[in-house]
Amino acid sequence: MTRGRWRGVLAGAAALVLAALLLTPAAGAAPPAFTWSPAEPRPGQEITFTATSKCLFCTWTWRADDGASRTDTGTPREFRHRFTTAGAHTVSLSAREPFRSAEISTQTVTVVNTAPIAAITMVPARPVAGEDVTFVDASTDPDGDLFARAWDIDGDGFDDGTAASVTLPGSDAAGRTVRLQVTDVFGAVAIGTTAVGAAAVLPLTPFPQVRFVGRATRRGARLSLVSVTAPAGARIDVACAGRSCPRRISPRTLAAARTVKLRALQRPLRAGVRIRIRVTAPARIGKYVDLRIRARRSPVRRDRCVLTPTAAPERCPAG
Repeated sequence: MTRGRWRGVLAGAAALVLAALLLTPAAGAAPPAFTWSPAEPRPGQEITFTATSKCLFCTWTWRADDGASRTDTGTPREFRHRFTTAGAHTVSLSAREPFRSAEISTQTVTVVNTAPIAAITMVPARPVAGEDVTFVDASTDPDGDLFARAWDIDGDGFDDGTAASVTLPGSDAAGRTVRLQVTDVFGAVAIGTTAVGAAAVLPLTPFPQVRFVGRATRRGARLSLVSVTAPAGARIDVACAGRSCPRRISPRTLAAARTVKLRALQRPLRAGVRIRIRVTAPARIGKYVDLRIRARRSPVRRDRCVLTPTAAPERCPAG
């Protein structure tokens, strides 16, 4: 056999050996490794997958269980993806060297659904007596949009409407507890609760003024002026007890703000006479004045606040 033929045989044998080595998987070759961030992604949030293995001549292929994929050659690039549903999802990374079978690594990514935050805004925040109260859905969902809402305004379940707000009439609002149930698109539920406290009661505006003008006498006092200044809608009730009092003074309701002179009381009054004047209006703090006539001395006057024409007078609230 000639030298040239021997060289050809040896070259062919070397090629066969090299091919066999290339086609045989490397002993103990590790599957490609990768990490991702954030570790607990939310639905719709972008996730960055990063390969930590290196292979200059490999073909890298990313695959997600929803069909998304990416292929690169040489240095592996990041794979960015968003899963739209919560739960467990698989992502695989394959690395294939020339003339070798691919090595594949598969990991499970758990997409976490964050529950919505149920919140209620009350308008007005501090209702007064008799005022309607509106409850507005102010809920939020970190993962996206809410899917459903339901109101409970009477304590018997979430069956009182699904609108963005509900309104209670002033006569029913005080002391009521209102609940709101919200559900996100992935089924997570949250419940918010708010309670309406005792309705605040505001004073009559402008606040009534009661004026007495007169002088002390040997037997009591002589009143030359008794007047009440009050706003529209106010009711004036007058009671006089004792000798020298006039006959019953009928109550009156003012159609407009004005000053009313109580002429029946503008007279001489004996010591011991007591005059009580109440100026009231529905759901408002009114004025109460108690005047006791004394002989040879100025009358004793006591001012208080009152809610109704028959309620007991009380100390006026501060401010």
